Amino acid sequence: MPGLYIHIPFCRKKCGYCAFYSAENTEKIDGYIDALAREAEIFGAAMRGFVFDTAYLGGGTPSLLSPKNFEKIFGAMYKNFSFKAGAEISVEGNPSDFCGENKVKFLRAAGVNRLSVGIQTMNGETLKKIGRIQTEQNNLLALEKISETFDNFSADVMIGLPGEGIREVEKTLKSILKFDAKHISAYALKVEENTPLHKTVKNGEVEIPSDDDAADAYDFTLDFLKARGIERYEISNFARKNYRCEHNLNYWKRGEYLGLGAAAHSFLRGVRFENQRGLDTYTESLKRGEGAAFYAEEIVSGGAGLEKAKNNSGIETEEKPGGAGLEKAKNNRVNETENISGGVGSGEKTAFKFEKITPKDALFEKIMLGFRLKEGINIAETEMEFGVNFLEKYRGVLDVYGKCFDFKDGNIAVKDNYFYIVNSLIEKFM
Repeated sequence: MPGLYIHIPFCRKKCGYCAFYSAENTEKIDGYIDALAREAEIFGAAMRGFVFDTAYLGGGTPSLLSPKNFEKIFGAMYKNFSFKAGAEISVEGNPSDFCGENKVKFLRAAGVNRLSVGIQTMNGETLKKIGRIQTEQNNLLALEKISETFDNFSADVMIGLPGEGIREVEKTLKSILKFDAKHISAYALKVEENTPLHKTVKNGEVEIPSDDDAADAYDFTLDFLKARGIERYEISNFARKNYRCEHNLNYWKRGEYLGLGAAAHSFLRGVRFENQRGLDTYTESLKRGEGAAFYAEEIVSGGAGLEKAKNNSGIETEEKPGGAGLEKAKNNRVNETENISGGVGSGEKTAFKFEKITPKDALFEKIMLGFRLKEGINIAETEMEFGVNFLEKYRGVLDVYGKCFDFKDGNIAVKDNYFYIVNSLIEKFM
């Protein structure tokens, strides 16, 4: 069953490595949340038969919201959508917002059962270099407060940060594990153009590790966590048994999801669509009766009527052969560092975009997303879903690259020592 993603694009301060749109004008939060509630009401009416397995509040920095803001979001969420018993309800945030126990305890009492906190590193000087607003002390205090209230929480760690190698990564991991974190997401830093970090690196003010050194740090992370019972289950994600992120697993298994908020991505009934970009265009479109929500019935019915209506000012189609563009949306956020969930772009477009996925593209998406998982994809299930003989269809690829794959329990999966070239392997199946 589907997952629900709610995008909160606001940040107190944009990180130095972030290339994507975020809003520091927090005075617009109340109006934005009113728009979210309206969008939830419209989609909820069209999705009465849906039962959601997960909900994820991502951003941006959802943790900066006030209790009043959260209450309105949760009220709209539970009023308009149905959830299975024990559904995973996640909120992500900055350590500085979790240093006081009031916010943490409030979220737990409100029904949140999983937190994700952006630690990144335990080196205070590195945090400054990359433009993070928290300190090492904030990180430690946040982990203490979170671990006192939440059994299920995740910590983000960045690899390849300026001046950091294996020793610094080890310090960060050890500090996090002192608080019994059950899940860790380890991402490689990507220096994006037109960011403050890119400028300092280009000017020689900041030096980042070589690709080989970053790869060594990643290998160390893999071995370090595995030795402590925290296994990799996806390229950048590690967890103890029964603590995998169900919301993100749904993305990687090509499950359905609904994204609410500015530029949030969704995938329902074979239709992939994206909301308007920009705070003002998103909120104003809901007031004017424009946007994806007002075509909810057509979307839920598998896109019927959307093609006929695409000439309206509120709709654009996108041609994306071979699933192109999915990598950007795979975690429901425009963030190439894969810091999982609905992203916000910088454009102020008035139209929402939709794409009806062809069977050919759907099969490639299944492969592209599934090969990110340690377990890979189940061959029999894939054959049943798409009506193909998998091994025969891709015989030419497997004859050449078969050594890169494990065939176990009916699954095909990329071997651990070939995960570094997973993107290149995926291209062979296009």
